[in-house]
Amino acid sequence: MPSQKIYVSCNICKGSLGNRDKNLRGNTLFSFPNNKRFGDPFSQTPNPWRPREVLLKKFDTVSLQFTDDDGKPVNFLGAQVTGELYIYQV
Repeated sequence: MPSQKIYVSCNICKGSLGNRDKNLRGNTLFSFPNNKRFGDPFSQTPNPWRPREVLLKKFDTVSLQFTDDDGKPVNFLGAQVTGELYIYQV
């Protein structure tokens, strides 16, 4: 059975606290349903937009991780994935 959701995490951000069913990793930014057909292009934007705290003052690498319901990596079958991360100082 395919995973129901895909979770997006970032190595430099403090993410969500999880949901009532289970705790998600502390750097999970958002999730989206895994409901697209194979090969269909899609665009995903968190809604509502929720700012997250950056955990590091200095960094030289930012990585986004995509995982399934069981915490296993999702690779989108090798398809190209692009993302945008907006960092600002309050």
